[in-house]
Amino acid sequence: MKRLHVHLGVADLESSIRFFSALFAVERTLRVNVTAQKSPLKSLEFITLRIKDAICDRFRDALGRRPSIERARPEVRVHAFLEQRRGALYLDTSGEPLFKRGWRGETVEAPLRENLAAGLVMLSGWTPGEPLLDPMCGGGTLLIEAAAMARGRAPGAKRDFGFEKLLSFDPALWDGVRAEPAQPAHPLADRRRRPGLQRDVQADHGDLPARAEHDR
Repeated sequence: MKRLHVHLGVADLESSIRFFSALFAVERTLRVNVTAQKSPLKSLEFITLRIKDAICDRFRDALGRRPSIERARPEVRVHAFLEQRRGALYLDTSGEPLFKRGWRGETVEAPLRENLAAGLVMLSGWTPGEPLLDPMCGGGTLLIEAAAMARGRAPGAKRDFGFEKLLSFDPALWDGVRAEPAQPAHPLADRRRRPGLQRDVQADHGDLPARAEHDR
């Protein structure tokens, strides 16, 4: 799962669009994505433009202003899925893909995804307190994910999410959830110890894990 979407409505897209000004502030930047399956509509670019204009026009009618469009790093993402006879609107609550934990400031070529690295660590049978050797090195993703497990840190605890940009967002509630550990930290998991070593004599980016850990 790359993102988590909230289903806003089916078939009657106009009714769903009508309430967008109550979902997020007009100051938030917006992006609309459209996908289709067996839809008779030929131009998804045109449909994307019409849905985007419809949402922005609702803001203009309600508040006298339109949200700005941002394609690279929007604060709010809306997804429309079209079928042969109906369509559905979704509001993205994730923001960046969920496999991104928020700690990777720099990257190497073709980095290992964080969720895949976490799965590999779990499948290996490793437990905190045991030595862990990463023979592939690279960006150190395996070791950083292992360190997060050892410290009881929930995946993505240090990143931002799309739902934080919505009007219904409760910062105090989220701060409490974020402070709860995913699991109790291992006694050996402190900042003076490392869960393992990496070894790759051909790696040009062996210091990236250290910088990523320092940023955390």
